[in-house]
Amino acid sequence: MDMSSLILYFSGTGNTEYVAGYLQRKLASLSVDAHLASIEHLKPEQTQDFDLLIIGFPIYAGAPPQFFKQYLDTLPKVRQKGLFVFCTKAMFTGQAIADVCEGLSGKGYVPIDYLQVGMPGSDALPFMSKESKYVQKALHKNYETMEEINEFAQKIAAAVNSIKQGKRVDSLRGKVSKGLPVLNALFQGIWDFGYGFAEKKIKPNFQANDQCVHCLQCVKQCPAKNISIINGKISFADRCYMCMRCINQCPQEAIQIGKRTLHKFRWKGPRGDFKPH
Repeated sequence: MDMSSLILYFSGTGNTEYVAGYLQRKLASLSVDAHLASIEHLKPEQTQDFDLLIIGFPIYAGAPPQFFKQYLDTLPKVRQKGLFVFCTKAMFTGQAIADVCEGLSGKGYVPIDYLQVGMPGSDALPFMSKESKYVQKALHKNYETMEEINEFAQKIAAAVNSIKQGKRVDSLRGKVSKGLPVLNALFQGIWDFGYGFAEKKIKPNFQANDQCVHCLQCVKQCPAKNISIINGKISFADRCYMCMRCINQCPQEAIQIGKRTLHKFRWKGPRGDFKPH
């Protein structure tokens, strides 16, 4: 029995893309061929061409990004296909994975296992000094050997082999922990309040200063199509996802959030080579 797998992800600043690529390479070493695609480039209906879905996303304020959830809502229904979920996070994950698994279960997917991967908080890094301890820790972390992803790949490979041998997908169904509901609700409330406050302070203050050379990289790379050029100047609308891709990817470091990010650090993924298509 042939079996096709898809690693589907969203990555704003490179963390989730790195984990997805690492996972693909590890699966290849275990004789599992997995196609790799961003939600920015794969139409929802194309996902039904695969037998196993491995889906990854960053945590925004203890939850999956809203636009990511909207994409998942448009996925077609399937019949008993396996599902693995991973997320990248700096701190609180909340019920993000449980929510994604529950939503996709309603479309016919069978959640088998999941993984939370601790990564640098790329939303905070552009506000930090290049010499700060947090930045230096992010830069010098070993990203070449990540045992939790190696173990996750082993679990995926085992599931693939079991299904190939005729085992029913539903028999592999795993249990996704929702943690302690009261504590989750408390922490989620705190995150929602803090993130909402940050959005109000940050979104209106995106700007391109006089270092801008009009390369239009930010316009082309913005996943929300929130950036355009008007009357010869870079302009930001009100559809921002707060993914921080534009500020981190600008080659001239011309994009700022007020004055708080001037001469501060820019994050281009774990290897410093993240280049969104």
